[in-house]
Amino acid sequence: MKCPKCGKEISDESEYCPYCGARAEPAVGSEYHYHNREEEEIRRNQFGMWGFVFSIVALFISMYLVVPALGIVLSAIGVAKKNKYDQWNKLATAGLIISIILFVFYLVYYILEGFGFAIYF
Repeated sequence: MKCPKCGKEISDESEYCPYCGARAEPAVGSEYHYHNREEEEIRRNQFGMWGFVFSIVALFISMYLVVPALGIVLSAIGVAKKNKYDQWNKLATAGLIISIILFVFYLVYYILEGFGFAIYF
């Protein structure tokens, strides 16, 4: 294979060109190219996904602010670590926004209920 930067011939297994130091990409269609693609791991933002799930569950079950609070915590961790992951980063942001809105809503609801205001949905 040839180096994409300097054009010199290099080994098919080389990750970097020994002459110029450029990253050497295996030719598309080569056995080595497909072998590397299979080994790549897609990094998914699990914190973001679970934070989003808890925020959606909180839409239907308040559980005394526990579920929205868990959604806030997990989504906040997912947002803080989003540069380490390839997928599900937007779920972390959506989960954080939904969880904060629901947490405030349920908090106001319980405060008003404690003062004797009956709110029925």
